[in-house]
Amino acid sequence: NFFSQDYIRKRLYYSNHIPGAIYNLFQVKSLAKFIIIYFIFFGINFSRFIIDPAE
Repeated sequence: NFFSQDYIRKRLYYSNHIPGAIYNLFQVKSLAKFIIIYFIFFGINFSRFIIDPAE
């Protein structure tokens, strides 16, 4: 019970903070999903940079 309570407490803590989203991404078991999310995230950033380099 202690382990599950600690796990739930950590989940609540991480989901209430911005790094919580990143922490949850790292907990995804499938490496392929993480790579896809990684490239989607940076793909959007790079495309925005290429479209508007002045900003």
